[in-house]
Amino acid sequence: MSVQMMAAVLERLNLSGGKLLLALAIANHADADGTSIFPSVPTLAFYTRQDVRTVQRQLAVLVSLGWLVLVRERVPVLQTNEYRISPAWVGGGNLPGLPDREQRVRKYRRAGSPIHKPPAIRAESGDTAMSPNSSGPVITHHSSFEDGGTDGVARRRVHATVNGLSASKKAPT
Repeated sequence: MSVQMMAAVLERLNLSGGKLLLALAIANHADADGTSIFPSVPTLAFYTRQDVRTVQRQLAVLVSLGWLVLVRERVPVLQTNEYRISPAWVGGGNLPGLPDREQRVRKYRRAGSPIHKPPAIRAESGDTAMSPNSSGPVITHHSSFEDGGTDGVARRRVHATVNGLSASKKAPT
């Protein structure tokens, strides 16, 4: 387990969602230099809470981006693939198809948030506007239990409020 690799993934890797979870799970299995990674796909699926097939597709994406390197297929004893994290990325470099997270954060700081405001709702003729302070009666109900007194039986009390006027009644048993 390499806490340094996991911290580097969180700080530098420009991925999100399931791919980021998978990268963290892979970094968790890596040595400090990013080598000796051979967890099974079902183990990675369990860690990331994803389907096995989804993890297989995401592994292929991480390999195609160059962040993950397949060292050898089917390690004889374990029957799993062995991977390593790209030595260039471990050394602090950028990958060609994957800019560092800090570059993306700077881009959004300059351009503003990528989240757009929803369009304003336009009123059409014939629409009726409703406000939280409507002119109709406002009725609220709640109930509570009270001690049964001498017989030890708890009884429910129902409370109702109508336009600020309050009423209370013992519920029938």
